[in-house]
Amino acid sequence: MIKILFFPDGDFNYVVVINAPNLVYFRYDSVIVEGYSLSNMKSLEKADICIWFDSSKYETSATHLFQGICNVRSLSLWIDKMNVAGTRWNMDVPSCLSFHLKEIEILDYATHMIEIVRYFLDNAMVLKKLMIRLDAMNGTHESKACNQLL
Repeated sequence: MIKILFFPDGDFNYVVVINAPNLVYFRYDSVIVEGYSLSNMKSLEKADICIWFDSSKYETSATHLFQGICNVRSLSLWIDKMNVAGTRWNMDVPSCLSFHLKEIEILDYATHMIEIVRYFLDNAMVLKKLMIRLDAMNGTHESKACNQLL
């Protein structure tokens, strides 16, 4: 098991390098940094990823993080503090998202997350199930969210 809780000071010009051929569980909890080199992760079965973006300039790095864990059988993903209105999401789509992602569950959906939902729907070619929970919303916000999603 590898558990990375990474809180860099100031500049995010760090590169995370992992070569772990026997790794079966991986947890990453940090901001997106400048680069990722994840190799030999063929045994990976489960990953818990909690990321947040300090700026949209690291979107490509986030893609490299996901490409490094493409063999994972079960992925829990939390994206926090992300200003999706300012992001482009026109980067290379990881093959695991396009050809392996079958189920997505979004907890605590907020209306500013519509771009990430659109990105998943546009690129997850084998997606069979999308679950979105609106539990924490009041009636007005829930109605707006439902209209956005439809």
